[in-house]
Amino acid sequence: MEPLPQVGVLMFGNSFPDNASNALEQGFSLLIAALGIASFAISLALVEQVVLENLESNVRRGSKVYEKGHVRLVGCGCGCV
Repeated sequence: MEPLPQVGVLMFGNSFPDNASNALEQGFSLLIAALGIASFAISLALVEQVVLENLESNVRRGSKVYEKGHVRLVGCGCGCV
């Protein structure tokens, strides 16, 4: 198993701060990486909430289901087939 700094260098290439960088540069790059991951997670959660809200509103309204020209497979999950 590779140490974490070596994995970071492999993932980010030459732009990843090395051991010769001062602590401020290393801390700043870790902060930017953490903010990027957090903003991606928040964006993904917001998109998920919008999609789920639309689906739930369609169910509450009783809107029509448009499903033609495909086969629906329903399984029980009991392993009896």
